[in-house]
Amino acid sequence: AGYFDLRNAITYLGNTSGNVTGGETETKRIRATTNAGGTDDGNGIGTIRTTRTNPNGNIANLGLDFNGSTLGSTTIIRGHKVQTGSGSFTGNSSIYRYYEIVPTTQANTTINHFYYFDAELGSQASYEADLEMFQWVKVGSPQWWMPRVKTGSNTTTNYVASTTTTNELTTYKITLASTDKPLPIELLSFDVSCTNRTVTISWSTASETNNHHFTLERSCDDMNHFITIATIQGAINSSSLKTYSFIDTDYQGDRCYYRLSQTDNDGVSTTFNTIAASCELNTGFNFHAAYPNPTSHELNILFTDNNSEPVQIVITNVLGQQFYTKEIVCEKGLNTVTLDLSNYSSGIYFLELTNCKKSFNKKVIKSY
Repeated sequence: AGYFDLRNAITYLGNTSGNVTGGETETKRIRATTNAGGTDDGNGIGTIRTTRTNPNGNIANLGLDFNGSTLGSTTIIRGHKVQTGSGSFTGNSSIYRYYEIVPTTQANTTINHFYYFDAELGSQASYEADLEMFQWVKVGSPQWWMPRVKTGSNTTTNYVASTTTTNELTTYKITLASTDKPLPIELLSFDVSCTNRTVTISWSTASETNNHHFTLERSCDDMNHFITIATIQGAINSSSLKTYSFIDTDYQGDRCYYRLSQTDNDGVSTTFNTIAASCELNTGFNFHAAYPNPTSHELNILFTDNNSEPVQIVITNVLGQQFYTKEIVCEKGLNTVTLDLSNYSSGIYFLELTNCKKSFNKKVIKSY
């Protein structure tokens, strides 16, 4: 009877038949605290885990029912450390439960039931009806909590259903939060180009939650004073790639600085990095991201160029054999090119992006 407190330890159930037995309830369940009195639920870093081959169902009764028949040898980890938001949502937090799925083979995975207890809701207690799954992902440099489309839920039997997505991380880390107190927002890119004293500022997002608008500011006096030059409507909620741009025709100095901020529907704002523009110095051709990576279908290539010029895209395998080659004429500023890799065999490929003066290479993983 009572709680099984993981505290800061790791409990391993083995790789064959170890299970959580006896049935968990609101007052008899696995949890993680940091003290003997168990007064800080959601703060312990302990986990309970098992390893199974091609797991299907509620493996070891850990409370995560999923389809993993193509994942190979897979470790399933359950933890109860609360997860915190990113971007403008750093003050928000998840329920007191998360899972990590560590497969041998990468593949999108259907989560039939992510179970939870009312006692694990924490700051999400008032928003249970709006719970959805979030996955920790990496695309290029940014890492953030991506909202996943909810395919089912029940506040009586306490579960949420969704799917994971392949990305540059090889571990699928998932938790539950709500649209009212979400976890993510992150930029994929924020770039500026300058031609004939006309500046184009471009940025892109991989997902947005509760995002009301962006504010773009400029300073031409060494960042001592910024003025607002544009307010641009956000997508509110989005789990797909979005691109934005603004043309500044009132460039006022040899070197100016641009600052981007985001404001959510509750009026909370977050300011992102400041970037510089110089019509003399800021020239070039730059690669930003290949997203998602790994991918089972589409690959989005993001790059910027200060010129409208021919750019060649080449995909080769590890032997150097060309599988794809195409020349496009890019636009000034931010460019997005989408390639269909659905007919490619799974494995490692290499993407080359070049304007014949400068080249970029990126490893791309094609999943099942």
